[in-house]
Amino acid sequence: MRNRRAAQAQRRSGLLLLAGLIVPFILFAVTASRIGRWPSLDLRLPIEGLALLALLSLAPLAGGRWPSLLRWIAALLLLPVALVHLADVEGPAVLGRDLDLAADLDHVPSLIGLFAGAASPWQVTLVGIGALLIPLGMIALVAWSLGAIERGLLGLPWTVRLVPLVLLVAALFGTDRLVSRGTIVSLDRQGETVADAWRLAHGDRAGFLARLGPPPETERDLAGLGKRDIYLIFFESYGAVILDDPALSVRALPALAKFQAKLTEAGLTVRSARIASPTYGGGSWLAHGTVDAGTWLANQRLYQLETTTDRPTWPGIMTKAGWQTFDIQPGLKTPLDHAQFWGFDRIVGADDLAYSGPSFGWFGIPDQYALDRSLTLPRDPNRPLFAQIVLVSSHIPFHPVPPVVNDPADVGRFATHPEVAQLVTIPPNWNDLAGPYMESVEYDLTVLADWLPRALGDSGVAIILGDHQPPALIGHSSASHDVPVHILSKDAALVRRLADAGFVDGTVPTGSAGTMANLMDRFLDAAAAMPAGGTDPPIE
Repeated sequence: MRNRRAAQAQRRSGLLLLAGLIVPFILFAVTASRIGRWPSLDLRLPIEGLALLALLSLAPLAGGRWPSLLRWIAALLLLPVALVHLADVEGPAVLGRDLDLAADLDHVPSLIGLFAGAASPWQVTLVGIGALLIPLGMIALVAWSLGAIERGLLGLPWTVRLVPLVLLVAALFGTDRLVSRGTIVSLDRQGETVADAWRLAHGDRAGFLARLGPPPETERDLAGLGKRDIYLIFFESYGAVILDDPALSVRALPALAKFQAKLTEAGLTVRSARIASPTYGGGSWLAHGTVDAGTWLANQRLYQLETTTDRPTWPGIMTKAGWQTFDIQPGLKTPLDHAQFWGFDRIVGADDLAYSGPSFGWFGIPDQYALDRSLTLPRDPNRPLFAQIVLVSSHIPFHPVPPVVNDPADVGRFATHPEVAQLVTIPPNWNDLAGPYMESVEYDLTVLADWLPRALGDSGVAIILGDHQPPALIGHSSASHDVPVHILSKDAALVRRLADAGFVDGTVPTGSAGTMANLMDRFLDAAAAMPAGGTDPPIE
């Protein structure tokens, strides 16, 4: 009878031990998604879990238990470790790029604002409650699991209590086929980003300046451009995945064909290529900065460093050459950081556009309105214009997509579209973003096709390029950082000069134009090679 009770007690202890092991195993074994968006589990033995188990086994080996307070402290420390590991492995699935903990933490308030602005009040309330209760519940669950492991080990023979130490020693010398080190790899990778940021903040300026490479050339004779207006237009989340993924290209190719037909009808010539962005799924300013600085700014540290230098910028070069330079950002709701460095004569934000219509998406102002409004901004009639315009209607969550307004007097009011009042109250469906994403791309191509002939007239030039691929949350991603870039004008010879190697006729790019860091030099070098006066159109 005594032996039976002892066996039953050991079985209960064994089950308790197994139950306690479930939570630590999941925390350490989580790995990148294999199918769909959700993370998977690495079924190998996580060495971090074995180390924790071996440490926990020391007290039961001595016939005792760790103090309860230590278990709670351990649980409190394990939670951020697990969160960093989860964010690291899920970064590519959610963003389409690796997590950069040092830089991405700064974006958390913006992401919260994005969700709060797009979600319904009950969703915001529910998520807020969950954000408070789930971490507390996780800490309690981990603390219980650690206690369960200890109690389970105490109820087993000392030879079994010794197993965790034996397994850890074996794992240290074992093969990767049986043992995983995912959490250690995540902490090492993200720890390096934090250390990198710390080095920059504490004096390693020379080393980081070397990463920027040589500055772009400043002295260019741009007389060959004459008095042409030049528009540099960033198309939000306009990535090459719409061409590479059949599920998206089935909508993208007809939209691009329609776009090209409208341009051709207006007498515009367009050539296109693919160009590599320094970012993926977000961080639009890194793309803007890379193009404007002619320097590869792949992370926030390099971006911020660039703005502390006296290196030349594209708008600065154009200002010096006689152009009036505007930076038109309908999504800019606060003063632009480092505005003086970028060198624009005028920065036009959301307030300057004076939009009072219904709010669409995170930034509120529809691109059709912003584009139309850009043509009415006061400008110097004696100077050509270099205008950078940042489109926002195709920004995540891509909902609601504004309707295209055909009546110019109704752009921004939507009196001819009474359905808008209901449309803007519907929250986005975060489980189905691909459809709204493609609808937003189609919308912007449509409004651009209408706006470009009016903006460019007979002599203007436009460069339209994506800022980055769409975030992987749409359910489609790519290993490539390429985005489409289009150069167009009514002057076909000029387009061929500016859009040479890597570009093809039409709106569907097939070749590569290099990286965004090369775009400014390519454009200005081609312009400097043109004969003065030969392509100089009269001021309209």
